[in-house]
Amino acid sequence: MKGTNNTAANKTTGTPLTPEAWNDVTKIATAADDDALVDLFGLEPPAAVTSTTPRVAFTPLRNGPVVVGDAAARRVTVNPLRAMRSSIDNTKPREALSAVFHEPTVVNLPAGVGAGLWRLELLYAQIAYVDASSPQKGTTCTLAFAPTGAGAAVAGAPSVATLPANTSTTWNVPLYYVKNVGGAVSIANEDILDVPPAVVGGFAQEYLVRAKSQKSGVDARRAYSSANHSPLKLVSGGGSAFTGTQVLTSTVTPAMTGRPGLEVVTREILVPFEKTGPNADAWDESLVVDDTRDWRGANVEARWWFGQLTNFGEDDNSIAGAHPCTQTGGGASWLYMSAGQSWKAHDPGGGFAPALGSKLWAATIGVSVGAPKIYGPSEMLPAGHVLALVVDAATGALKFARRRPGAPADGSTLWIVLNAHFRGNP
Repeated sequence: MKGTNNTAANKTTGTPLTPEAWNDVTKIATAADDDALVDLFGLEPPAAVTSTTPRVAFTPLRNGPVVVGDAAARRVTVNPLRAMRSSIDNTKPREALSAVFHEPTVVNLPAGVGAGLWRLELLYAQIAYVDASSPQKGTTCTLAFAPTGAGAAVAGAPSVATLPANTSTTWNVPLYYVKNVGGAVSIANEDILDVPPAVVGGFAQEYLVRAKSQKSGVDARRAYSSANHSPLKLVSGGGSAFTGTQVLTSTVTPAMTGRPGLEVVTREILVPFEKTGPNADAWDESLVVDDTRDWRGANVEARWWFGQLTNFGEDDNSIAGAHPCTQTGGGASWLYMSAGQSWKAHDPGGGFAPALGSKLWAATIGVSVGAPKIYGPSEMLPAGHVLALVVDAATGALKFARRRPGAPADGSTLWIVLNAHFRGNP
């Protein structure tokens, strides 16, 4: 367990493992051997690696944003993460190193700048040995902003703080840029910006999805162009093709620069036919389909397979003669894509009767009572009928909902594949 301070050689300074610790998934993850990181993330050293020029990376240990601002103070809160460093010897590529912290940590911004001035501060994590003379004792993880002397605040295009140099016993992992604006008394989440891949030696930062998809190779991140998306290119006078309208200023943060830490979550949702039929035109969202995470704050896309399905045969042996996507005689099935978002409550309107009200919508299929049709072809549902996925604004649970006129009756089996893109801000 080279990457933690819970080692036999570090009993006096390490954090003891309580009897129930190994039932805690977070504790298990943070106590993982560093060799596993090489397999999980492909954390190979660069070709010309030295003791001070390895690749570095980090992976969050919680759902949701890694770094959040404070509405009442000039500081950020960093949620638990693991900072990683590749091997520093290409002849021993599996000798990666990491360090973790388990609790949210508050980090104050450097001193404020003068009125009308601004700069981009660089938040980073540092991996260091507990005892450099005895590396077997494990590592520690500390958080800091790059020294404020690295570039002065200016009125126009901001200077950008630079990452301190590594040493042979300490390695710095860039996390995010944070706007430091003269006169600002708080830090907005929109002012926490992605660090361009070039700053971390070309090793991109999509670690959360890879870690939670169990080495599936998923590469989930916002599109990035070194010529157009870097904060240095988007500031006034920069060289981005977007700067005609999307200039990064002390008061404006373009979407392609903000919204850090994209996380993509996929779910297969199966809804039995008893829950999809007419329900006397009463809005019903009582069926919770997923409460394993907080679903608030996502952009969502969903594929619905509804039509005339009669059962879920693929892994349900209780249904005689069942097969995947079994259809009734002469019936047909349709695949339909819908989209929504769960970060702002709104009323979809569109002629549904009665009105569905303001909700956090994830995905919807249905037909308005008049023209034009919305959310789906009329062949799928009669006019005025709607099926939906909504997010509970109070709990964050994902729910299946319906409003279908007519006498209560069974409907058709429903299969939904949902992708939620969490943009990194709560």
